Amino acid sequence: TVDKVPGLHRGFSIAVINISMILPVFIKKNPLLINSKVKRCVPCTWYNYPIWTFEDEKIKNQKRRQDEMKKAILVGEFKHETNSFMPEKSGVEAFMARDYFFGEEIFKVFQGVRNELGGILDYFCPIENCRLVPVMAFNAQPGGIVTREVFQSARDALLEAIEKQERVDGILLALHGAMVAEGYPDGEGALLETLRDKVGTEVPIIASLDLHCNLTKKMVKYADAFFPYDYYPHTDTYEAGIRAAKCMWDTLEGRIHPVMAYGLWIFCAPICLPPNHIWQSTWRKHRRSAVNLRMRFGRIERICGETFGP
Repeated sequence: TVDKVPGLHRGFSIAVINISMILPVFIKKNPLLINSKVKRCVPCTWYNYPIWTFEDEKIKNQKRRQDEMKKAILVGEFKHETNSFMPEKSGVEAFMARDYFFGEEIFKVFQGVRNELGGILDYFCPIENCRLVPVMAFNAQPGGIVTREVFQSARDALLEAIEKQERVDGILLALHGAMVAEGYPDGEGALLETLRDKVGTEVPIIASLDLHCNLTKKMVKYADAFFPYDYYPHTDTYEAGIRAAKCMWDTLEGRIHPVMAYGLWIFCAPICLPPNHIWQSTWRKHRRSAVNLRMRFGRIERICGETFGP
């Protein structure tokens, strides 16, 4: 028996490695050694060493090939409403107090949450032919200028994620639109320009925006579509994420090709308490017009942003 032959265990374990091409035949002739219905290692009853069916590796390779065939969409969040007059800067600590997550953490934190990332995750959940690549989620309370360290950390995380993928089909972001960072007066514009330079013109870059974004020509130039909130208080952040996700998927499926045009409408009104009725009525008219266009034509998005002055 095996127990009476010293060193046989060690010799047999080495033999398993060296004769891996013959092992399936051996197993086939000895069906009692393995339970073929279980796709995992099954301990052998007569020599106490596990034997595998090679099914595990086959399944892994098959799953890897299936994932490679799916459309890869990078997902990230970088939101900050900057007040450049504040003396204190918004560093890593400011973002860690709210959102400062990387990679798979994003799925755990934002799945089922009623905000932009939650809307994006919910939209793509039932779609099998896509693969979301969560990169980073940075969000802080409104405050002073964002430090160069934070900005470059977010930028580099996105660039590294692009490098690691065999291909990137789309980039879907949750942005604020009013960020100023050290050395980057137009934070979102600089970020979008870097991403566009990296992936080229064929990869769609789509983002949700805050209603109080400072939309710039640079942002419009380097992105394919924006989807801001409609309301203040911001009760429709989830819906903005859904609209951005739908636009991305329709674009990747070839149903649409989003384009944007930039126009500046200047209207100055005092912001005071109680709420300024002139401003509210004027803004309500344009918001209603934007929503009506969206509902009537489905694929027209009119961006109305309540931009703050300097």
